[in-house]
Amino acid sequence: MKKSIKGVCPVCGGEMYITQLKCEICGTTISGEFELNEFSRLSENQLEFLREFIKSRGNLSEVQKKFNISYPTAKARLEEIIRTLGYEVEREDTIRARTMEILEKIEKGELSPEEARVYLSRLREERR
Repeated sequence: MKKSIKGVCPVCGGEMYITQLKCEICGTTISGEFELNEFSRLSENQLEFLREFIKSRGNLSEVQKKFNISYPTAKARLEEIIRTLGYEVEREDTIRARTMEILEKIEKGELSPEEARVYLSRLREERR
């Protein structure tokens, strides 16, 4: 049975690498140190989100509907994936998306106003 592999060590969070490859037909084995690609860093949820994003040709509104989440939440998840892949995200866009996500959680009753105040003040600190 083939298993999916992630590029992050479950013990310390360090980068993992492959030390052996084997042909499933003839059994030929190659040993060494082989890097995993950047997508191996993504969680299953992030991969599922990315697949839907690609299937929808980059239309976040369609992804939002598929996962039944708000547009700011969809945008925040995409930005999280971008950061996980090792790329930078515009700080102002990220802060705006996270602020909208916090406000929506208050509206849905998922976050108390006091908890939201703490999160929003942290965002304000990040802005500086």
